[in-house]
Amino acid sequence: MGRAQADVNGDWNFTLPRALTEDEGLRTISTIRNYGVIKYYEIGGSSKLSALFMEQPPTGVSEVAITPPTGDLWTGDDLYFVANVSPVETTLPITYTWTATGLPDQVVRGGVEKAVSFNWETPGTKTVQVTAVNAYGSANSSVEVTVQLWQAPTAVTVSGPTTGYTGTNYAFTAEVTPDTATTPITYTWAPAPMSGQGTASVAYQWMVTGTYAITVTAENAAGVVSGTHSIEIDPLPDTCLSPVTGVSISGAATGYVGTRYDFTAAVMPSDATEPLNYTWSPAPDSGQGTASVSYQWNLAGTHTISLTATNCGGSVFDAHTIQIQSEGEIDTYIYLPLVLRNAG
Repeated sequence: MGRAQADVNGDWNFTLPRALTEDEGLRTISTIRNYGVIKYYEIGGSSKLSALFMEQPPTGVSEVAITPPTGDLWTGDDLYFVANVSPVETTLPITYTWTATGLPDQVVRGGVEKAVSFNWETPGTKTVQVTAVNAYGSANSSVEVTVQLWQAPTAVTVSGPTTGYTGTNYAFTAEVTPDTATTPITYTWAPAPMSGQGTASVAYQWMVTGTYAITVTAENAAGVVSGTHSIEIDPLPDTCLSPVTGVSISGAATGYVGTRYDFTAAVMPSDATEPLNYTWSPAPDSGQGTASVSYQWNLAGTHTISLTATNCGGSVFDAHTIQIQSEGEIDTYIYLPLVLRNAG
């Protein structure tokens, strides 16, 4: 049907050669300076039907909802909140006034969806509220979120043997203090281990006698610490006929608070040369130094126990996790008697 281009002042004229049918409408190719020229659209280019030439009644803001960020929320992170206004045909522009616990207010303009971010330096429960207003109505909504404190590791220590023999695998474990340091934590070992780089548990082997130092660096988003461990490597004695090559932990994978659970270690090969030393972490309620131990937990959650088994030929490592539930999470079943009536 034709087209027209605006002048430098943004003015333009166009004469329709005929009346528009019900399924036709004029299109505005670009709207740079004004909200609402194209219905439901903000400033920017588009080719949607122009509201300038379509009779649309004004629509006020009716409701606004906030979508908060998901997952664990941490201090020092930019946390994004999204406001959605309804109905979708709400007349633009919409002004959003955001308030958040302990932070300056934010006032922004936009369409029926608008996002802002907040960044808290202190942990705790935070309330975020938004009020959405246009020329024909307003609405408000609020949401609460819990922000956790990033906790840096203050120290890292390496547990493992201090003496060993050539050609034998040895297991080492890094332990971060405090144990409440924020995860994820990455572990970098130097020199590079045979296996386990990037994790808290690694294996080393040396073919030449001497004193060796290994260093681990533990890092999370809040800080970094390092620790060093030394081991003296001697020639493998002729009396070590069967070096230990592996160990596995057997025991419950789920349980309840206040209940004792037994765990047992099995070394490979089964005829590994004695004596065998078993070091469990954290320390068990009973059995430290042996292949059978007992644990009891008073807090619900996922708990991990680790074991290092050592004989004349070296050390091996294994870990086991158990999910502990509180008593209130125990499923209770009630069985009712079944009564059958003779229909005959």
